[in-house]
Amino acid sequence: MLHPPASNRALPNRTRPNRPASHPLVLFLLAVCVLVGGCAGQSSGKLSSQLSGQSLDPPLDPPLDPPLDPSMAVGPARALVLSGVHVVNPADGSVRRGATVEIADGVIIDVRDEGPADVRTGAARPNVRGLYATPGLIDAHVHIFDARDLRMNALFGVAAVRNLDGWDWHLSLRDERGRSRAMLSTAGRQFQLGADRNAGEIVAGIQAERAAGVDWVKLYDDLDAATLRRVADVRDALGVKVTGHLPDDLPATAAIDAGAFDDIAHAEELLAAMTLEFGDWRDGVEAVAERMRAHDVALTTTLVTNDGIARQARDFDAAIAQPQNRYAPPLLQAFWASDYNPYRMHPSAEGARRLSVLAADVGALSVALAGKGVTLLAGTDAPNPVAVPGYSIHEELALLVEAGLSPAAALRAATTDPARRLFPGRGLGLIQPGAAASLILSVKNPLTDISALRGPAAIVREGSYTSEAGIEAARARLAAAYARDRSMIEPFSPEGADAVIAAVRSAIRRGATPPMSEPGLTSLIWMQRKFGNDDAASWLLALRREAYPDASPIDWRNSRPAGRKRSGPPHEMAMERSPR
Repeated sequence: MLHPPASNRALPNRTRPNRPASHPLVLFLLAVCVLVGGCAGQSSGKLSSQLSGQSLDPPLDPPLDPPLDPSMAVGPARALVLSGVHVVNPADGSVRRGATVEIADGVIIDVRDEGPADVRTGAARPNVRGLYATPGLIDAHVHIFDARDLRMNALFGVAAVRNLDGWDWHLSLRDERGRSRAMLSTAGRQFQLGADRNAGEIVAGIQAERAAGVDWVKLYDDLDAATLRRVADVRDALGVKVTGHLPDDLPATAAIDAGAFDDIAHAEELLAAMTLEFGDWRDGVEAVAERMRAHDVALTTTLVTNDGIARQARDFDAAIAQPQNRYAPPLLQAFWASDYNPYRMHPSAEGARRLSVLAADVGALSVALAGKGVTLLAGTDAPNPVAVPGYSIHEELALLVEAGLSPAAALRAATTDPARRLFPGRGLGLIQPGAAASLILSVKNPLTDISALRGPAAIVREGSYTSEAGIEAARARLAAAYARDRSMIEPFSPEGADAVIAAVRSAIRRGATPPMSEPGLTSLIWMQRKFGNDDAASWLLALRREAYPDASPIDWRNSRPAGRKRSGPPHEMAMERSPR
């Protein structure tokens, strides 16, 4: 929803009063550029030449395999039989009771009624009788900030995610996973007009992105109707999919009729456009739904983003102290709790109420459109402040149900519908022969209680079984690693950056384990590079090579700049989007 700048050139100030503010990650990353760049500058000059001429590979997190539960060592290449489970079909809301699901090589081989049929010799048979088996979830809108985000998503039963702010290393990360671990679909940079691009350059950029291998194109909110129509033509010619924000100055119906969008990236963007066009968004539901059906445009919901803003407005300290926040990347945890977080706003009681009304309206709009036959895709925009990778999709489902969607419809928005539109042919969204063996096993039926999936009895990820105890232990291990990294950047200040560098260098001299993990240092490097702070990136790159000589090298030579999002007071803009 909110994104970093491409260059130092400012775009014209065309912010309209009811548009969202700049991404909190923008402010955070800018702060880190100052934070780290300020203390690295004295040594960075002699290292900046190291940026050129390298043949480097992308940073990857440690592999998710072998399975995380040592008591049930069933890897993807082994056979697994789940007997006596109730198989949930999100497509039609049915349950096949007392079934046997046979898995081999990470793929579902058979789904049959329980009986004495032969199974593969040596197959593991954990006791799962009476549990409900649901396909792994899909988050249709995330921003992969740290490669470990994929691991955390997997530990919350997420089988696949769509990343909507892509760089070269996201493509490598996607291709490395293939059909194993958490599947990844990615866009490239965000496209908008602004002062330094025209429609022809946007079309050329989309062609280049497609040639580079992106799955999706993401548009931003200042495109005009003529540019959208040109995007529609190139999309069809290239066979690429398009998502994004609705334009600032177009009615919602006109933007949809331009034919460029396969889905709209945020329900709140659609609510804002409908409020401009109709005065009260409720008056436009029928007309907008008709056009979305005609053009087969889905809506990605991201309710949890607005809910998180409202929760921070009501009680910031309570929102930041939620226990699930420990599962967010450590640099983001520090940002969320800092004064750099734009949602640390302390509004009036009326302002907080208006933000809560806005969050409710976004949910009501999503449910109203679903009732008119519009396809919903559950997405979270994690890691916006207090939207935690993996955990946030469960919050999104709960908010959809709270807004009036049935649990069955909410589940479909996170399984079969995004599987069909985002990951066609990848065997996601259903439990059937030939499908990827990514399942959530729960005590209760999620078709009647969507919260059943938040605390699963077990997870099967590409055929690898992990019990509840194993899941909790793995989450705890990753959270502990995050806590260690976060301790290195407290306080969120230049002094904190000095501490990172001094502590890592001290550990290297003593031959001790560095106090900040390799992914933590990698995140810092990527943030500097993303903002064009090559000197700080060079300094940290040399430090990373010294601290972790066996780590995968980083390839940023062809990294693409992202689009610039206009800035402004987020809570004031957000409140003006709601007519109440």
